[in-house]
Amino acid sequence: MQISELARRAHLTVHQVRRYEREGFIAGRRGENGHRSYAPEMAAVARRVGHLADLGFTVGEIRDFIDRLSHPANGAAPAEVERRQRRLLKIDATIDSLRATRAELMELLVSDVYDA
Repeated sequence: MQISELARRAHLTVHQVRRYEREGFIAGRRGENGHRSYAPEMAAVARRVGHLADLGFTVGEIRDFIDRLSHPANGAAPAEVERRQRRLLKIDATIDSLRATRAELMELLVSDVYDA
């Protein structure tokens, strides 16, 4: 598939797809016409990378995460486990904040509907 289709399927911009390719997360091939072509499974990889980037993961952390999925080890060092636990706490805090904002918006919506 071409880069625009990959971007659409992964819910990313073409710019993001190019960046993730430069970072080595996804791979495409150039055809004789010079256009990039990607295997269908690259959409899932690109989407996962995009989600992790949206959550604030660094390029190095994303690389570690993808590598761990591809090559699971018997266990991580205690410092690595602690780092992952801190990351989960940050993600949970973000989720809590988003839920609170959603509840406030819902409350405003309901009050606007019934006040009208």
